[in-house]
Amino acid sequence: MLPRTKTSRLVFCGAALLFLASAATASLRLLTPPYRPSAPDYRWEGPADAPVVLTEFSDFMCGGCRAAVEPLKQLKTLFAGKIRVGFKHMPWDFHKNARSAAAAAECAGRGGKFWAYHDLLFTRQADWGEQEKPGRIYEALAKEAGLDAAAFSACLGDPSITALVEEDLREAKDHWVNATPTFFINGKR
Repeated sequence: MLPRTKTSRLVFCGAALLFLASAATASLRLLTPPYRPSAPDYRWEGPADAPVVLTEFSDFMCGGCRAAVEPLKQLKTLFAGKIRVGFKHMPWDFHKNARSAAAAAECAGRGGKFWAYHDLLFTRQADWGEQEKPGRIYEALAKEAGLDAAAFSACLGDPSITALVEEDLREAKDHWVNATPTFFINGKR
């Protein structure tokens, strides 16, 4: 066993290193330039020149993300013309169907119905969230959103859709996003 003074020194040195590491991490965050989100046009609502740009990283199976839907709608209504809201996918691996839901939302976006489909995915989360094969439910939601069924189904197999979701995940990692929902306002968390 180490003498008490040696143990105390080791604990003190360890604590000091931990403090310095966390201070360095915090400094890096402060020095990071504001986040400039990129996303397809269909994932944005509000004027491009709005003074406030709100970007949300979200997962369609996340309860907190579902809870944020209505307050965000209220913000868009309350600040119409002054706010632009964008959506970034961040499907968690532990959410069984989150990636496939993100892909389905992308296909809806290609058909001009991203936000309608977004709302349906959140309001019907219990219908598709734990299904072994949610494809039929995604197709039913697409029909309800007014999408062309054949085009939607064909889109689901398109690898470029998966690439868009993966790009959002890389951006999330690059900008220290580690929870959903996470919001950036004018590039700052």
